Amino acid sequence: MDYRRLADVYAAVESTPKRLEKTAIIANFLKQVPDQELERIVHLLQARAFPSWEKETLGIASRVMLKTLASVLGTTEQKLEHSWKEEGDLALVAEKFASKRHQTLLVRQTLSTKKVYDTLRKVAGTEGSGSTDVKVKLLSEIFSLADSTELRYVVRTVLEDLRIGLADGTLRDAIVWASFPEKCPSAPDQEPANRDQYRAIVAVVQDAYDRTTDFAQVAVLARRGEGALREVKLRIGYPVKLMLASREPSFAKAFERTGVPAQLQFKYDGFRVQVHKLGEAVTLFTRRLENVTAAFPDIVSLVRERIHKDCLLDAEAIGIDPTTGHYVPFQQISQRIRRKHRVQELIAAMPMQLAVFDVLVWDNKETLQLPQSERFALLEQVLTNTDNMFCIATSVVASTPQEAQAFFVKSKEAGCEGVMVKSLSAPYRPGARVGDWVKQKETMENLDLAIIGAEWGEGKRSGWLTSFDLAVRDDSGEFLGVGRVGTGLKELESEGFSFSELTELLRPHILLEDGKHVSISPAIVIEVAYEEIQRSPSYDAGYALRFPRIIRNRSDERGPDDSTSLIYLEQLFAQQ
Repeated sequence: MDYRRLADVYAAVESTPKRLEKTAIIANFLKQVPDQELERIVHLLQARAFPSWEKETLGIASRVMLKTLASVLGTTEQKLEHSWKEEGDLALVAEKFASKRHQTLLVRQTLSTKKVYDTLRKVAGTEGSGSTDVKVKLLSEIFSLADSTELRYVVRTVLEDLRIGLADGTLRDAIVWASFPEKCPSAPDQEPANRDQYRAIVAVVQDAYDRTTDFAQVAVLARRGEGALREVKLRIGYPVKLMLASREPSFAKAFERTGVPAQLQFKYDGFRVQVHKLGEAVTLFTRRLENVTAAFPDIVSLVRERIHKDCLLDAEAIGIDPTTGHYVPFQQISQRIRRKHRVQELIAAMPMQLAVFDVLVWDNKETLQLPQSERFALLEQVLTNTDNMFCIATSVVASTPQEAQAFFVKSKEAGCEGVMVKSLSAPYRPGARVGDWVKQKETMENLDLAIIGAEWGEGKRSGWLTSFDLAVRDDSGEFLGVGRVGTGLKELESEGFSFSELTELLRPHILLEDGKHVSISPAIVIEVAYEEIQRSPSYDAGYALRFPRIIRNRSDERGPDDSTSLIYLEQLFAQQ
């Protein structure tokens, strides 16, 4: 397929802010994609050459991109960089320079989607000495073949940010519309003939994605029919979307959701980890599907030594202070998630406890449909050799708010965040945030918010971003402002999450600078505490946070698609 066809689809999607129109554009395009092209087209629609959980990344620094474009476009890096600062989008700058170049070209070879996709995969696999020159050569070839419009989107794809407003939910619905048109709206402005049938097939596609975490695979299966989607099984070694909890203001309300009696578990202040064991191979993924196996060889050894059948477990990894034996804050654990070298030093300074609270696959059999009570009982077979570093999550069964409150106090005394309340009869639902699991904390629920803007500091804070625009995401995947925060960060990195650390995290995602203010692509997620949620016409979300303060970086666990939704914010507003 000519890449120009895909570029035209990108442009059409980018030109409309309406989610349903975006869905229709993508769906109509997917219907025309040949079977042999479908997988790579769906990946390219997400600016990827691999599933999101694959280790491979393109890893193209801005300097490499400028060097490549300057060579292809016959200009200098300085001119490109100057235009980039003015425009705020390197892809648009490349398009502008390319349009002048192509006016002089009489004959141009066609660029194919296969050529782009294969090149991106080669770039991702290029490492070691001389790899930069090889990457420049590979990228130069496809940049040279691209016309000005194609170049805009090839550059954005290489930078892994298409900026066309295509959220996961929109892509999911486009797959549904393309594969099951008889159950879907006949036009973007119409309702489906049978709303229940439509919701049911959307749920089937979503469930297949939550099990595979790869829309390309889901699109291929959807072409084979609903039966193929329903047959999707969890695969050990491939990450799954983990089940999520809702929030209620009291144990009485929580019990209304879960029923009584219910199981209560410690809510640890660590990071969620899914543990995959297949033979001697052990793989660890975070909630946001990042492979962190290399950062936790101690956990890998524990699992390999103590579990003797293939399994997929849902657990929490918690850092332990070796001097006091107490839990350490999550922010310290995140150092281990990001550490690639000298890992053994951190193992000695911060050993990890693995508290397992669910089993999704055991001895190659899925356990998702078993009730919570049976899955938890099964953990006694899974973990037969436990101690303080490798254990089953502390739990009780309770029927009254008074019993629950007593367990809550015990949890807080142990250094935990709070308590999870779980229905004893509920199955495990990958990716779902339903009433079967309810979390209880002592204070208002902290929010995981994306940063979409910031301001440069002055005086002793010059060179740092010091005030940050916060956003929640709506159901279309757009990010809506909900306030600004400038407190909670430290001035010294040794004291905790600092201005300089957050500035460096945000710097690669700056889109445009206008005086002191910068616009930022929503990529970095932070945890934010606050006193109250208020209605406010000043922000796009319609709400504002009173006295917000930054608690910690959450980007190691949560991507922008995992950040707090507008719907959830509205629920918290109603509960307060």
